[in-house]
Amino acid sequence: MGALDVGRRGLVCFNHGPPLSRAATMLDTVLIDCPCCGEPIEIYVEPAEESHRYVEDCPVCCRPITVSVEVDADGAMRVSVGSQDDV
Repeated sequence: MGALDVGRRGLVCFNHGPPLSRAATMLDTVLIDCPCCGEPIEIYVEPAEESHRYVEDCPVCCRPITVSVEVDADGAMRVSVGSQDDV
């Protein structure tokens, strides 16, 4: 599994309803290498207060990538990715 630390730099808002708080509209942009095909891709990770895991398809090879987001006590996020075979 590859891992990298995420900074608070990407802002993307897909909101078409009433205005949301600034925290609710922020997504972090993370550059990773697909664990299946090795291509560099950009994924968006929603900041959260708790650690979580989800599956996202690679836009290059269309294979599923497991994205794990770990949040420490200070709120810093660590993102790691793996293929479905790694889980």
